[in-house]
Amino acid sequence: MSTGRSKPKSHYGCLPCKKRKIKCDENHPQCNRCIKRGVSCQYHGLPIKSILSTSGAPQGSTPAHQSSDHEGPRATKPQQLFSPHEGDTLSAFLITSSPGQGGLQDYSKADFELLHHYTINTYRSFAETQALEHLWSVIVPQEAFAYDFLLHGILALAGFQLSHLRPSQEAHYDALAKRHYTLSISSFREQLQDPSKEAGGALLAFSIVAVVTTFANASTATSSEERSGGALDDLISVAALQRGVPAIVGAMQGSVRQEGILAPIVDAWKTPAAVIELPDGIQKALERLEVRCSHPCPDNVEDYRAAIEHLRSGFQRALSKHSRLLALEWFIRLSDGFISAARARERAAVAILAHFGVVLHYCNDFWWIGSEGKKVVEEAVEVLGEDCDWADWAKSEVGSG
Repeated sequence: MSTGRSKPKSHYGCLPCKKRKIKCDENHPQCNRCIKRGVSCQYHGLPIKSILSTSGAPQGSTPAHQSSDHEGPRATKPQQLFSPHEGDTLSAFLITSSPGQGGLQDYSKADFELLHHYTINTYRSFAETQALEHLWSVIVPQEAFAYDFLLHGILALAGFQLSHLRPSQEAHYDALAKRHYTLSISSFREQLQDPSKEAGGALLAFSIVAVVTTFANASTATSSEERSGGALDDLISVAALQRGVPAIVGAMQGSVRQEGILAPIVDAWKTPAAVIELPDGIQKALERLEVRCSHPCPDNVEDYRAAIEHLRSGFQRALSKHSRLLALEWFIRLSDGFISAARARERAAVAILAHFGVVLHYCNDFWWIGSEGKKVVEEAVEVLGEDCDWADWAKSEVGSG
């Protein structure tokens, strides 16, 4: 017989308890009922304000369902910060972090704002297809909690995007972004020196984040004085940073696939570009470039041929509808010999960089690329000087001069 009294409701209970319609004790990361039943305990995610107030973090964060900053064709409506399958990205960070090891004491209120913005907006910088949205908006941030270089990387990218979207607060977000960018590069280099066997997927994810963030840093600079180097220097720096990533990912591929966390990134990286017939203009330009770079038998001829072959793949990806971001894998494929030749401003290497500028130009609707492709070509033409005809096609393709 009913007593007429209703049971106290568990507003923020875990999903298994809600499904069974029983009261949850709301313990984190697992409630006692799920522990006793031996089932996976997953939370839909508490309201951010509630999470922050109970964890001692700053108050006043923007609610997860509100965001006025959207970028690009896929940013037409606000996205949920919470995933009903994986839980709340921010609350997972608060729960799994520990003091002194990427915990709350190491991050400010502004950093939580950056993380929030990444999970509802910035991740679209990578997610060209719906299948990749969950990966970049939920899985990558959760993986970042274990690797400082990846966490600082996505926070830096969010900061650069907010600097781009909010001109009145540009200096504030730019300073935050540059701080995290510096920390991410430093931590990444340390990880490359002694990589753990589980880090392969995170390293590859960051290699993509690093390329995007470097371009974002350059695109938000309002004057040449704000750039540490020119457009060519940025390309060479990105390529040099990626050295060692392919070998590490290849050696760790088994463990990455076994865990299955970032396997889609590894799969995409190893999948050849779609075999599409390139327009005659591009085909002939690459053929001319290869002939010129092969005579009169320069020391780095094999490095140049490999770079041009990967460049052909880059054009195929740039012209596709679903994998344009992977055109940036060109940086990961470059050899040490090519990078050294580019640093020395060898004519053939600079001409190849000019042609890659066209690949970037084809992707100029990404907010973080913008006019960078055109800048690369123009700078290459200037460096080539009397040999600027090596970049005539690239120059005409980006509409320069």
